[in-house]
Order: sequence, then structure tokens, then C-alpha cells
Amino acid sequence: MSKIILGAGCLLALAASGAGANWYADKKLADYYEHAEISKALEELEVRYSNIQLGMMKGSADWEITLILDPCKPKDVIVLQGKDQIQKKWNGYNIESSFKVKSGSEKIKAALKGEQHIQTHINWMGKTKSTVHLPRIDTQNQGVHMRLEPSLISIYSESAAQDESEVSKVVFELPALTVTEGQIQILAQNIKLDSNQGLGEKEIRDGHTHFSIGAFQRIDKQFSGKFKNFEMLMNTEVKDSRVTLDGSFKIGELTLPSTPLIKDMTINLALSNIKTQDLNSLSAVWDKSQNSCESSELMQADVSQAFLNLVNEGMEFKSENQLSMSDGTASAKLEGKLMPGHQGSLSAFAKMLPNLLSFKANLAFDKNIYRTVMNSYAQASTGKMLTEPDIEQAFSSLEASGQAKRDGDQLKMLLEYQFGQKQFLDPDKN
Repeated sequence: MSKIILGAGCLLALAASGAGANWYADKKLADYYEHAEISKALEELEVRYSNIQLGMMKGSADWEITLILDPCKPKDVIVLQGKDQIQKKWNGYNIESSFKVKSGSEKIKAALKGEQHIQTHINWMGKTKSTVHLPRIDTQNQGVHMRLEPSLISIYSESAAQDESEVSKVVFELPALTVTEGQIQILAQNIKLDSNQGLGEKEIRDGHTHFSIGAFQRIDKQFSGKFKNFEMLMNTEVKDSRVTLDGSFKIGELTLPSTPLIKDMTINLALSNIKTQDLNSLSAVWDKSQNSCESSELMQADVSQAFLNLVNEGMEFKSENQLSMSDGTASAKLEGKLMPGHQGSLSAFAKMLPNLLSFKANLAFDKNIYRTVMNSYAQASTGKMLTEPDIEQAFSSLEASGQAKRDGDQLKMLLEYQFGQKQFLDPDKN
């Protein structure tokens, strides 16, 4: 099972939600508890139930879970001991799970002190939601102090009649994180991950991964900076044996040393016409490399070959980007193709790449952002600050060279790149 960011937290929620993991309307709870079917679905854990007492409207069961977090260290395990309290309601089953760490590393014991709790609801259609309440974690190791405020992990799963359950979505919510090392301090607020990808499925499917941070700040004498409203989104669409990957990266505000405030930054890249079989193969090899004890050299060779198989088929790409700075704006739009190839190594592919690319790039920027960028560079390098006549001359020179077209205080450029050759075109005629 892929760990994404949540790691053991996901496994913990899946296991401790007990009856919900493979339950559906025409299957009795007793069947699940007696056979502990979740152990068959997840290699990283083993579940044992005891003292199972199920009545018409309520019941209980004791359980013990052994988690293997590192496949290369099968004896280095965490053992959790817990109890499920089950109640039958008009809209399904409610399961209150409590647990504590029975044995494991000192770090895990320190993080999960005392009794922890998970709530699970199973409706009559076999859909399950399990909510893990993670306690405040305050640890210090090798001079690094980390503090995480109480967090939530929500696991959604569902199963059709006679089918095994599948995890459909994971949501991780962390209100605040503080990391301190010497004079360096990192603060992050409102961290959230919402994903229905990388949750154990064997093949690429439609889905999304959305990661966001409300505010982030690094305080340090050498390098400080901060940003607000960070978002990263990846959408996957599978259609007719081809995959489209559409990713975007957004920042509301970004502050860096000796740099004016950057606002409304958006970077987008969409890759399309990717062969589904090749992407499935690359995903499987990569997942194996992350959960294998084989030599890293062998796994790197397998990953490299899978990547080459994918890019040698070729693909199409689009990108739309923009940002604002000191009342100035800039944008860049890119559309093109990576042509099929026959490269046998990553070095050969890198060498051949310029001859495989074909694209057009539309670029636009105004005087305000040109002035801000050039003067910031000059200030950092103790160079000459630009005057208004300097900027006007630069804009006029670019237009006269045929590389750009003037539109008031804005310059527009259209670059065409064809297999190693480039030329500037009239942006109003293409």
C-alpha cells in the first residue's frame, strides 16, 4: 500500500476501524471479526481479534495490531492494543475504537501517549468513514524540536456486495506545525491533504490530490521568507487507454529576501496522450522501489527503464503561468509535443531531448514588472538602477529586433521551437 504522506496513520485508521473495512449490507459483522480480512488486504499489518461479543444492537471486540513500517526491518514493529465498542443505529453501525501503544520505538511511544480514539460509521450501502484523532505531538531529537497540534485523518472506503472494500479517499488536516533547530524556526498553519490517488490501487485511475497550506514562514538570520495561500493540485483523467495529468501550483503571496512581494503566482502543467500501460508500469516499479529491500542500484535501473518506456512513446503538453509583482504582471503560455524516440538510457534521452521537442510559447510582461525585476537584480549586484528612459529604450530595442511586439506598456513575444531551432513570430498573427 502506498504511504503517500500519511504513512502509518492511514494503516492505523484502516485497521482500527475494524468492521468497516470490508463490511457491506449483506455480510454480518461477525464474519469480519472472525476472519480479520483486513490482514489479507494489507501486507504491512496483522490483526488479531479476541473476546468478540456481538448482540442484536450492540457489541464489542478486543484487537491487537502489529504494524511493519519498514519492510527491510520486519522485526522492528509497532504493536497496538485496542477495543471496539459497536452500536447498531437506524443509519448503520457506529464503532468507537480506543487503543494504546503496547510496544514499539520510543519515538512512537512518545508521540502516542495514553489512550487514542477513532470513530467509524458504516452505512447500509457499505460506505465507511473512519476519523483518527491524532494527539498533540511534541518531540525533540538531535537538536530538532517539532510540535504538531492535534490533527485529524479521515479515511473513506466503500464496497459493493461480494467485493472487497477499497479506500476511496483520505483527508489529513493539521492546524499548526512548528519546527525549531538552533536559530532556525519554521511555522506552518492550516495544512490539508485531500486525495483519492495512491491508496493501494494497482492501476492508474481518474482522481485528484489536493495539498494546501494557509500560511508558512521561515525565520533565520541567513535566509527568511514566507508565503500565504499555497495550493498544489494534481488531476488524473484516464480515457481510451491514454492518461492526462494536469497539475497546478499556486501561491497567493510570496515574500523572499531582497525581492518585492510576489502575488497571485500560478504555474500549471498538463501532460496528455500518455500511454496508460506505460504509466501503470512506471507507477508499479516506483511503488516497489519504495517498499523493497533490493539493492538501490537494481531498483534505480528498473525505474529508469520504465521511465524511458513512457517518454519514448511521446506525449503532448500545455502550460499556463502568471504572477504579479509591484503592480506589474507577467504571463507565459506553452503548448507543444515530445516526439516519440528510441533512447536506451537516461543520458541518451537527455542528450536527444532538444531534438524531440516542438512547442510555441506566448510570453507577455509590462514595464512595471520589468522595472522591478531589473532593479532588484541591480540592487543585489550593486549595479546601476534603471531609469524610465532606460526601460523605454529596452522595450523599443526588443520591438525593433523583431523579438517582441509593443502594446502600450506591455511587450508580447511568441517563440516557436522546432527540434533544436527557434524563431520569434508575430504574436498577433499566430
